[in-house]
Amino acid sequence: TSHHAHARRYSTFTLTSISLLSLSTILGILPLVSSLEDFFVNGLFYTGLPLFVGMVTKQTHYDVFSVYYGRFRKGRADLSWAKVRDLVEWMFVLGDSPATMGNTTIHFYGNSGVCVFKYLVTPDDPQWRFTLLVLT
Repeated sequence: TSHHAHARRYSTFTLTSISLLSLSTILGILPLVSSLEDFFVNGLFYTGLPLFVGMVTKQTHYDVFSVYYGRFRKGRADLSWAKVRDLVEWMFVLGDSPATMGNTTIHFYGNSGVCVFKYLVTPDDPQWRFTLLVLT
């Protein structure tokens, strides 16, 4: 009957709408999950530390670490951002404990204070695969 067909269309529309909304919400929140920062953080910004100026990427950190610590192979990308922060703090040891360095994380949505989705990415961006997945 016409009533059953209309009810079926309405339930299909509702289910599709809820599914798309849920997927959009998950994709929107995913880059903000702190345990996934190694996939979605672009760099760190240090205040009052002239060694690192502007947004500092992992590659820049590795270049400095390889000179300072002497044990880093150039181009390694397997350290976590937590380890990067730890290594920077140990570069400025005060007594037997590391210095506390103030840094701001530059996230997926927060490049230079602009809060928009990154559509134009390069293979150097840590999240280029995520962006391509969302765009497909």
